[in-house]
Amino acid sequence: MYKDPYNNCRFANDESMSSWSDIGQKNSVSFNNEIWRIIGVFDIKKNANSAAEKRIKLIRGSVFTKEHDYKDSFNGIWDDFFMKRYLNDYLGSGLTDDDNGKKYSLNAESQNLIDDASWYIGSPDNRNSNYTASQFYNYEHNMVWYGKVGLMSVSDYGFASMSCKNGSKTVYQYNNCPNWLRRFGREFTMIRSGRYNQGCNGSYNCTHIVSNIFIIDCNSNYSSDRGKIAEGDVFYKNYYQPVVYLKSDVIITGGDGSYSNPYTLSL
Repeated sequence: MYKDPYNNCRFANDESMSSWSDIGQKNSVSFNNEIWRIIGVFDIKKNANSAAEKRIKLIRGSVFTKEHDYKDSFNGIWDDFFMKRYLNDYLGSGLTDDDNGKKYSLNAESQNLIDDASWYIGSPDNRNSNYTASQFYNYEHNMVWYGKVGLMSVSDYGFASMSCKNGSKTVYQYNNCPNWLRRFGREFTMIRSGRYNQGCNGSYNCTHIVSNIFIIDCNSNYSSDRGKIAEGDVFYKNYYQPVVYLKSDVIITGGDGSYSNPYTLSL
């Protein structure tokens, strides 16, 4: 674990999570009867009027795929994004994992360990991902949303690569950068990539404005491009991993953080 330029504590590792078990840093957590990973520790508010507290940010260790219909007045704002409603509004009643058809939800114990948090979801006012992790972090902090469940941000991904997080390399240049948050396929982040007019193609209203989302592109036809942050169309099926913030008073009660002996949590 290291401190980024903004005093957040993060895990960085030059391994892919798709093959990572007990290699490198130990950030595995038993959460919801499955393995989640610690992204880092951040100063996070519960709401606009609360004080910031140190809170652990977790990401689910395996991915979901889900094809959503985004045509319903999506305007590029996370609060109107169907993924936000899917992860938050239906979390307690069970979500469908398209990979195996099973219902998925957070159990009561896990829901008791998390709370609303400040999610920073601003972005460059264009469709360009040619910025460093630090530049994205600053853009993200221009907009905040409060809620329980989100996705990783572009800066989360950018700061997670030990060998590529420093210097002038942009996240668009992360092609084949080793990164423990790198999986396979194409994965949504929480950050929109600017707006454009979908146009009149017979399927959408001619005035409908659609926003693309920055994605981790690990499914490029060109192997040299895999792992970079790119623009992804929200109409297409992509992977995603739910992300939560633990309450500030959650404590580690056991384990050593390895995949075979993950940390256990309690209030």
